[in-house]
Amino acid sequence: MNDLFPKVNTDNFQSKEERYFYWFLVDLFNEGYISNVLYEPCTYDLSEPITKPYVVKKQLKTKVKVTEGEETIQQGLVYTPDFVVHWTQKALGVFVETLDTKNKLMKGQSQTKFIGRVRGLEIITVFEVKPDFDQNNMTRYTKVKMNWLCQRESIFVNLVKVPRIFKKYFTPSRYLITDKSAKLRKIDFNVRTLAEFVNEVSEEKHNG
Repeated sequence: MNDLFPKVNTDNFQSKEERYFYWFLVDLFNEGYISNVLYEPCTYDLSEPITKPYVVKKQLKTKVKVTEGEETIQQGLVYTPDFVVHWTQKALGVFVETLDTKNKLMKGQSQTKFIGRVRGLEIITVFEVKPDFDQNNMTRYTKVKMNWLCQRESIFVNLVKVPRIFKKYFTPSRYLITDKSAKLRKIDFNVRTLAEFVNEVSEEKHNG
């Protein structure tokens, strides 16, 4: 557990990319852009299992024993997003937009900002975290689940690839040093701070 987000047990992270993205969220929290983070808070049922009844007859010495039951011939499909993030109003138009906005949300194949839904005074976003290079091609499989969830529950899932996402926004301060030592991490892209990114967005709005 941790003091910032009590419902996040960082020991449960299943990949280093999830941990790196968590560092990204910590910096946003420290600057007042988000209010809470949840890790794998719920699992959605996308499809029910397919079952069928069966009858088994077994000949005993004096009678036939009949057993009836039900068997599963195809498992149901479920999906558990990695993170749910609660954004403050301060983040709207800087890091996150909603589906209600009249602003353009896509630039080519890329989102211009994270996409969420309004709940009270906050904006809620759902995230799936993947590495830049998906060795086992799990991203394609997950995208099917994400699309299915959006169709069934109207919940949009933001797919983020780490560390690629840091190039677009900013590099978390903790990511600048290696995971287990105090040495500077070798980073093969231009490092931008959160403050620098926010200033760039502000200038674009002013000039636009």
